Amino acid sequence: MMYEAIYLRKKPYVIVHNEHQNKFALIASEKKLINFVGKIKKINFEKLLKTLMEKKYINVNKTNFDNLGKVRIKKEIENLL
Repeated sequence: MMYEAIYLRKKPYVIVHNEHQNKFALIASEKKLINFVGKIKKINFEKLLKTLMEKKYINVNKTNFDNLGKVRIKKEIENLL
């Protein structure tokens, strides 16, 4: 999703899972195309959540964490076709 967000000129928060993703995320971060959060195993999620809420990027409630993001994105893409 990082590449898609960059293409759409959005500046996503990016969490990487492996060295391959880390390499490209660091490059994108240097070019100020993304907000690089870090590697998933080293992230302080409480601090990240506080930052996102302070910047009003998210309104946190239980429905934000339903693990259905891919389903919603798929529906949006299907609606465009």
